[in-house]
Amino acid sequence: MGAKSFLKKHPKLNYLQRCFRHRKNKEFVDEVMSIGYDPLRLRVVQLGQENQGKMIYIAKTMGCDGFFAELRFLLNELYFADRLGLVPVLTMSENSSYAEKEPINGTTNPFEYYFLQPTEVTLESAKNSFAVVEHNWIQRDFIKKSLGFKSGYAPTEEYFEVIANLMKKYLRFNEDTENKVCKVAKELLEDKRTLGIHIRGADFKRHYDNHPNMVTIEEYAQSVEETLKEHSFDKIFLATDDSEAIEVFSAKFGDKLVYYKDVIRTSGDETVMKSEVDRPLHHYLLGLEVIRDSYTLSRCDGLIAGLSNVSIFSRLMKQSVGKKYDYLKILDKGIKSK
Repeated sequence: MGAKSFLKKHPKLNYLQRCFRHRKNKEFVDEVMSIGYDPLRLRVVQLGQENQGKMIYIAKTMGCDGFFAELRFLLNELYFADRLGLVPVLTMSENSSYAEKEPINGTTNPFEYYFLQPTEVTLESAKNSFAVVEHNWIQRDFIKKSLGFKSGYAPTEEYFEVIANLMKKYLRFNEDTENKVCKVAKELLEDKRTLGIHIRGADFKRHYDNHPNMVTIEEYAQSVEETLKEHSFDKIFLATDDSEAIEVFSAKFGDKLVYYKDVIRTSGDETVMKSEVDRPLHHYLLGLEVIRDSYTLSRCDGLIAGLSNVSIFSRLMKQSVGKKYDYLKILDKGIKSK
């Protein structure tokens, strides 16, 4: 057996000999070292015959994060696709905490439980496309490098502008979500001047590394009291995963306080995202409830919140329709480092 035939049968050895042979070739070395690390290095595969003449990009989350963390990952990938002129199709992992075993609104894609696809290309069609850019994790970091921010909890003003415009262009609720979120929010707020509050409790009490240091319920309440002395609001809308926050705010602010009463909350340090409750479509409803909270916060006139993906999305939603809060206060105690 000749050397070439032997190496063809042993691709790993063939790879090693090529690397050794070209070790002094800087261009070759740089090319090899960029694999898996350069977001602009694209691999195109053929999955079928559909959508010829289009370069399809299927964005997908890993399924291990909170709802808006996953949605922000998708938006980062949507930004990547938009910048490169690719046709985006969005999907959340079947391992997502919001995925059900049965179809919701006719789909098994958790993203489509709540949203429309950004273009006319369906996920089914995308999976049978002639040219599909393979997704990899480094592409979602493309926006960080492009816009120059380091912490996902402290996006730049440029990020808000870019992503808000992207949401305006691509991100739309489906009809079911529109009815269950937008109409309900309007009924709750009644067009009254409202101060929105978002309190992230529950598992934040565990003080995770690389996550915001927790702002206490008492600190939130004090901030609200100080704000009400200087600014006029008819209502206070509270969005929280912590049942203790509901108790404290109800006692302090009485009839001025409104909140959704059909939301799963916890009094301990367990994450609501991973909760198992005996109610139909529990996982789908977890996603719907946090979308409704964030959307309702976006309809408020003022916002007091900590560093969280829910509050970031509330600001993005508001900015995507060309509006900003009359009053905005972000309670920032920094990020817990290892």
